[in-house]
Amino acid sequence: MDASFKVTFRGVRGSIGTPLSAEQIEEKLALALDRAQPEDLKDASSREAFIKSLPFEIRGCFGGNTSCVQIEVGGEQLIFDAGTGIRQLGLDLMAGDFGKGQGRGHIFFTHTHWDHIQGLPFFTPLYIKGNHFTFHSPYENLKERLEGQQFHEYFPVPYRAYSSSLEISDLSNKMEANKSKRARLIDYFFYRLWKYSQSISGFQLSQIESSDHTNQTIGSKLVDFTLKYPESGNLPQYLTAQLLAGLFRTSEIEVVGGDESVFGINTTSKKPADIWLEVEGVPTNLYEVTVKPVSLKRLDDSLDALHTTGHLDYPVTFICRIDLDVQELSLENGSFQYKGKRFDFIDYKFFCLSVFALLNEEECSTVLANVAKFVQDKNISMRTKSGWNEFFENEI
Repeated sequence: MDASFKVTFRGVRGSIGTPLSAEQIEEKLALALDRAQPEDLKDASSREAFIKSLPFEIRGCFGGNTSCVQIEVGGEQLIFDAGTGIRQLGLDLMAGDFGKGQGRGHIFFTHTHWDHIQGLPFFTPLYIKGNHFTFHSPYENLKERLEGQQFHEYFPVPYRAYSSSLEISDLSNKMEANKSKRARLIDYFFYRLWKYSQSISGFQLSQIESSDHTNQTIGSKLVDFTLKYPESGNLPQYLTAQLLAGLFRTSEIEVVGGDESVFGINTTSKKPADIWLEVEGVPTNLYEVTVKPVSLKRLDDSLDALHTTGHLDYPVTFICRIDLDVQELSLENGSFQYKGKRFDFIDYKFFCLSVFALLNEEECSTVLANVAKFVQDKNISMRTKSGWNEFFENEI
């Protein structure tokens, strides 16, 4: 028996399908051409290889069709909802048993709003004699609902034109029988949720007085903490932004982008980098902060952001774990040349400890207090909060 389990999202749009506009296609072409080098375009094979090397979001598209999810498990075809995404699924299935009238499948209808059923009349395997489908739904009158959208007033092909064998499975009785079990599960879920909220509201972070310790002691602990509990990279970015803010607080240099990176504000390609420095509104240095491997795709994403925001000529420094994050790149004197752009790299821990050494006691206290406040935020996980106490409760 086939033990594989594959999920394919054939359509994820709600209400109405959204094909690409001419402007969106032009934008994709521009992004592709920006990445191209002369050797990528010299002949058909090099052009094909270049196109295949592009990120999917540039060379392809996704998300335009309405609801349809395909699950292939144990040799079975399970289809959830029949929005417009089911049309291409049907064409793909025709290449196998369904094209020979030997296919077996199940279609589950979560509900019968139009964006969940409008693709059904375009699902080719339904018209092939010998195929068998079971329709599952919580409605006793599912057949009447599906027939309705194919009345001749609305559609030229009636429901009865389907040549495959159709079986309808009414799940409403099964749902009714499971109501008491469902109620118990809901009660248990809310009990656990209440217990969790109680644990959060009563949780206290350890308090640290920076005056009792050297900057390097506090800095070393903070860096190690952010590396072990990065919160999807938010904590290293936030600490870096706070250190730069402390370093330049009394100067004309402004640190920009730190809050946007970690609080989910404006995190699109409209930002040239995670963090950057400005003097009178003009950027000077751009910083990308990460504790994940830096791949060529990450550099491509950076180039896209720089191009979109008009910052290609500005210096970019990646602050990362030099021993772990740049293994795919061959650095030369801390730099990497890629598609005509030089990217500089510096080790995250070395950077942080160097800046801590330059801060006075007041700025060090401010950085520590701001990071503690960030960790205390309700959106930060209890695992990270507990990690804070692990690092700071007894050791310093």
